[in-house]
Amino acid sequence: MDRTTRYAAAAIVAVAVTGGLALIGSPDGRAVLLLAAVAPTYAVATAVALRHSDAWWASGNLWSGLFAGVTTFGAFALLNGVEPTPNLRVAALGFGLAWAGFAVGIAFERDSD
Repeated sequence: MDRTTRYAAAAIVAVAVTGGLALIGSPDGRAVLLLAAVAPTYAVATAVALRHSDAWWASGNLWSGLFAGVTTFGAFALLNGVEPTPNLRVAALGFGLAWAGFAVGIAFERDSD
């Protein structure tokens, strides 16, 4: 995938996720801060993941299953453990950070050779 298409797709994902999260719940100071963190997190994660998309679809990799399980557990823990009421914005940010870290780790490993 060429760079322009990859960055356009990353921007669309970031806007869709951030916009969707903005529609739920009441806007307050914390929500704005979380949304400001969600947008670039998902943009960078998507751009890097699309750059190395073949790593996401490789079969037989135990680490991809472990990543999915741990990320899901962590996102649900953040969803329920941060406030007295579930906070989807916090869970989405946690998931995005994990996804970004995973994608950047793949890119770092491949580009270091």
